[in-house]
Amino acid sequence: MVMTCEALKPFDKSLGEGIVPSEKHFKEARLIDEHVGRKIRMLRESKGLTQPDLANRIDVKFQQLQKYENGSNRVAAGRLYDLAIALNCRVDDFFEGFDGI
Repeated sequence: MVMTCEALKPFDKSLGEGIVPSEKHFKEARLIDEHVGRKIRMLRESKGLTQPDLANRIDVKFQQLQKYENGSNRVAAGRLYDLAIALNCRVDDFFEGFDGI
């Protein structure tokens, strides 16, 4: 069986099969990444933790945590769960106040 490039093209089922996400979709994705990052920083600082302290708790380098906090790297679901445990909060706390979607 030979797969064509069309067969390999990713799509988001929530947008409808075969529909390529729009620029707006990608902009909203960046906005949520930045929002989650700000929430991580806010919660970390409210607990009196440094970046190295929190990074050690979730088993990443502090540079990776910096990337999460500035929104340049997305935070995977499992990592959000780790952060919630380390910061003694709920996962949905990272999304509180986001109204971009």
